[in-house]
Amino acid sequence: MALLRVTLGTCPTCLAAVPASLVLEDGMVHLVKHCPEHGDTSTLVAKDGPAWAELAAFYEEMMAPLPGIGDKNLNLPLTDRCNLACPICFTRSGPRRGDEREPSPGDVARLLAGVTGAKVQLYGGEPTVRNDLPDIVTAVIASGNVPVLATNGLLLAEEGVLDELRAAGLGEVHIQLDGLSGQGDNTLRGRDVSAVKRKALEALEKAGMPTGLECTLARDVNDGAVAELLTYALDHHFVRGVFFRSYGHLGIAGLGPTARLRVEEVVSMVADASNGRITPAGWTTVQKALYAAFNLLGVPSCLYNQFYPVLRRPDGTWTAAEELVDVEGLDDALERFRVTRHRLRWGAAAQLATEVLPLVREPGLVRTLLSAAVQPLAGVGPLDTLATPGLLVVGAGSLCDPDTFDLTYSLRCDAGLVVRDGEPWLTQSLDTLREERRHGEG
Repeated sequence: MALLRVTLGTCPTCLAAVPASLVLEDGMVHLVKHCPEHGDTSTLVAKDGPAWAELAAFYEEMMAPLPGIGDKNLNLPLTDRCNLACPICFTRSGPRRGDEREPSPGDVARLLAGVTGAKVQLYGGEPTVRNDLPDIVTAVIASGNVPVLATNGLLLAEEGVLDELRAAGLGEVHIQLDGLSGQGDNTLRGRDVSAVKRKALEALEKAGMPTGLECTLARDVNDGAVAELLTYALDHHFVRGVFFRSYGHLGIAGLGPTARLRVEEVVSMVADASNGRITPAGWTTVQKALYAAFNLLGVPSCLYNQFYPVLRRPDGTWTAAEELVDVEGLDDALERFRVTRHRLRWGAAAQLATEVLPLVREPGLVRTLLSAAVQPLAGVGPLDTLATPGLLVVGAGSLCDPDTFDLTYSLRCDAGLVVRDGEPWLTQSLDTLREERRHGEG
């Protein structure tokens, strides 16, 4: 058994912070924790341990120098109410929840005072159940920030709702969508919502709204959703991102921990859905390239939420990132960058660019990625991939839950900081853990 890293985790029984370590044993990576009261627990992190350890080591070198998550990616919970009663809801939202913790538009303006150039994700619960949501969108814009709506989409299917939000200034929507066929809806959402979700998608496409599809995957529940949604996203250019994230054993957690998928499993499902044009090995090299870029841009990232760019063209064709570059040559150049960047960071970056540019088979990829990086390069905003029409971002990841929580990675949670009134702003994964503890104490 080889020790990879020491960290802090949580006891899945009492949620206390406990010593934890990542270990490589029999070719697999496990997160092992010790609770003085409840004993030892072990969670499988990766079956392909050497591949995981290689990527993790590169990631940790690239992320370690960054000062923290910063304030350019914020999450603003607007309500605990929801028009669904999902059996897996990690926030425990639902129709019976009250409005005790709902910030007014004035509260929103106060909370964001002094913050500018940030993406502010409006979520809940379900934000669209609030009649004053357009006023909140306006308040976010007036504060000098960019509102993003995270929604189940049910009310967007109703006439006029999206128009009113657009008129207020909303320019990006992330819609929860666990597939197009309804497979798994009853298990994940409590009823079949596929028809109304399709209407919401039609409204978003008609409005030309840049949209991210957010799919929760659960083992043996909605496996077919990956191929459905990847195909749909590639064919519909109003969709700028499709993100596949595993169910987490949080909140109501109606499926139990065995329904959770590892990130490597989600990546394999994406590879299969792409008919092999995206490969796990190519995905890993692309992650390294992104981590190197994030290091130079000062953009934090989480190892358990990974992203892969696909270049789309107006004629309907698409090309995976690994088809646009010599992957082996890129991997070699990234290894040289890892070794030399300690001595002369920007000199190493210039050398990396000199080595990588000849490996790129299509200049359009470089132009597209640079357009998404303009704001962080200028220090005025977040990485803005969904604003780039020629780019489809494919994501694979998992939620941190009490079994998988790793403080080292949670401090760099790229889901952003959660803005709650009267409480310290925490990363999304840390805030989720705080909410779990609050519920347990209640």
